[in-house]
This record gives sequence, structure tokens and C-alpha cells, in this order.
Amino acid sequence: QTIRETGDRNALDIAVEKACSGSQLEINSTQGRFSLALKIPGLRRAMASHELSDGTLRYLCLLAALLSPRPPRLLALNEPENSLHPELLEPLAHLITQASESSQLWITTHSVPLARHIETLSGQAVMPLDKVEGATVVVNQSLLA
Repeated sequence: QTIRETGDRNALDIAVEKACSGSQLEINSTQGRFSLALKIPGLRRAMASHELSDGTLRYLCLLAALLSPRPPRLLALNEPENSLHPELLEPLAHLITQASESSQLWITTHSVPLARHIETLSGQAVMPLDKVEGATVVVNQSLLA
């Protein structure tokens, strides 16, 4: 609701519509409590938050973090692709790239497609990591002498 009132409402609506094929987010307030629903084309009524999939809810939470009207100095996202439908990876990469204009982002992912989308959109190279003898190392990088 904060994004709607003081942030980029248009970006929120576009992100929901792109990711959920023409859907619209409904946020209602009753006695100071908010409820969330998603209007999906072809359904007669909006789906309440408890009826949405884990992936859809996770995507909406990522939208709230990435479109915050008061962006943090550093935002760390650990495996944001978890539970998301593969078609959401490119829209997520767009949001991550946009958010990087106002916050420093630290993204860890096992998703090569998400990493490649971010790399293409941002122009920043990904840093592949590997686990060697129990330690996490940057791939193809040696210790400084």
C-alpha cells in the first residue's frame, strides 16, 4: 500500500500485469488492516492472498522490496528465484536492475537464466562461485600474492 500511496504505483501495476498476464493487484484496508487480492483475467472474482501460490506471493513480496519508496542502501536477496515460475525470471531481472539504480544489491542465485538476464540488462558481469573443499571461492580467481 505504501508503494501505491507514496511510491511508483505505475511500476507496481506494470510489474504485476507483466508477470501475471493482465492481472491487477487489489489492496483493501479495513479497520487499519490490509488485505491483498489478485484480479486474474477469466476468473469471476479476485483471488485472496491465501488462495495464491507460494511463487505468486513470493513475487509480490519481492515487488514490495524492490519497489520500496524508501530504498535501503543495501538490499540482499538470497535465491529470489525460489518458488517462482521460470517465466517470472526476466521480469524479476528487470526489477532488480531498476532497483540497482537506487540501492546496492547483493543477489545470490542458483538460476543461470536469472543471472544472465541481470547481466544482460545491467551490463555487469556475474561472479560465479563454487565450493572447493568446503570453502566458497570465486571461479577462475586465484589468491592475491
